[in-house]
Amino acid sequence: MKYSRFSLASSILLAACASAATIVACSSDDPAQPVADSGVPDTQADVTATDSGPADAGPSGFASLTIQEQVLAKSQSPLPPLPANPTNKYADLPAAATLGQMFYYEKGIAGPILQTPNDLGKAGETGKVSCASCHVEAWGSDTRSFPNALSLGTSWTTRNTTPIVNAAFYEWFYWDGRSDSLWQQAALAGENNLQQGSDRLRITHNIYTKYKAEYEAVFGAEFGPLDARFNPADPNAFPATGKPGAAAYDALSAADKDIITRVYVNWAKAIEAYERKLISRNAPWDKFVAGDDKAISPAAIQGYELFVGKAYCVNCHSGPLFSDSKPHNIGVPSRGGIVDNGRADTIVKAITNAFLGSGKWSDNQAAGATKIATQTDLAAGLDANGQPKFDNTANMGMFRTKHLREIDQTGPYFHNGSSATLEDVLALYNEGGGDGGVGTLDKAFKNHVKLTPEEEAKLLAFLKTLTGDLPPADLLKDTSKP
Repeated sequence: MKYSRFSLASSILLAACASAATIVACSSDDPAQPVADSGVPDTQADVTATDSGPADAGPSGFASLTIQEQVLAKSQSPLPPLPANPTNKYADLPAAATLGQMFYYEKGIAGPILQTPNDLGKAGETGKVSCASCHVEAWGSDTRSFPNALSLGTSWTTRNTTPIVNAAFYEWFYWDGRSDSLWQQAALAGENNLQQGSDRLRITHNIYTKYKAEYEAVFGAEFGPLDARFNPADPNAFPATGKPGAAAYDALSAADKDIITRVYVNWAKAIEAYERKLISRNAPWDKFVAGDDKAISPAAIQGYELFVGKAYCVNCHSGPLFSDSKPHNIGVPSRGGIVDNGRADTIVKAITNAFLGSGKWSDNQAAGATKIATQTDLAAGLDANGQPKFDNTANMGMFRTKHLREIDQTGPYFHNGSSATLEDVLALYNEGGGDGGVGTLDKAFKNHVKLTPEEEAKLLAFLKTLTGDLPPADLLKDTSKP
């Protein structure tokens, strides 16, 4: 018996979205309940089958999807052109990306190793950690740390590394969505004691020593040559290390701090330009939607029917990236006794971050402010006591929806790596979410319907069709200088 996988209300919603060309992130709050068709047999078809072979099983391939499913499928493929980032005028400059690749693989910027044993170096050693140490090629996820539920930079971090490939399609970055750009994320990671353990003075000295010509070729026209005080041998050199909060940095004049921070921000913007090159397209799913009925298996097609129907994954995993880029609470269980409150723990830092797209280091403050205004909590700001001007309890347990492109290549899963396999992920969802003990489960779970083991297998088959081509090999090479 054939089932229609959408209620009348969902059908009306989809039709309205399609006519307005806004289907990309369309969804309702409640999953539709299947409604049985009449099941009346076609007598002539039965006779024909008796005479000439098996009965016609009906449409196959893309045509086997309902009209509503076809509309949704076309809203989820192909990946569109990369969205612009107006806060970084260098984001799509090839020379900036080339420089950013050097910076991405550069270990010399890293501060001392704090946690041992550590395969990256001995306790106290510097210059041992690059971005690529945890964002490991080919997909930019952590396959190095062991165990890799959490990531090991200069020390153990509190979360699993987010994959880099296709990350540029997100609207918000980090697991809790607290960053509004990839360059802000890079700037935060550079000075995080547990990740690269570095600081803006250490990084800018490294740029002068190893990448002065390349840096000035990209940024020199706007900002001039690097200040001679970045040269460690200069008699008036800036302090060797330092960042806001460190005595050596805080003692500098405001003008000198701006000189240093400008170079540091440009370092981060070059890294974003490189990361925007790490794109994967041409997945079997995309080929299927484009007309190749053989690109994915019948089981995977049925898995997509579940994805947009009974399982209702599309409620959050919408659009070509298969992510609404919004925060949700799915009750991910804690791991190793670490309770992570998600966005609630980081929103104050996000509000006060100097590298927001609306701030002085942005190349388009108005565009940055417009984007930030879409986030009620981020836009609200803090009161006189430094506390959020909103009910921050609503952010408890909230994490941004992970995109599903190349999902079968980027485990372990969730912010704390608590699910080792996709089967583990599906098991958590199939129970109606987990019991993380933090905040309130997303309302999408309120009408949860469990899948059978056979249905879970079909859904898994579909998820495995979302892995496309690797980024070009020359972008996955260490181009840093010795």
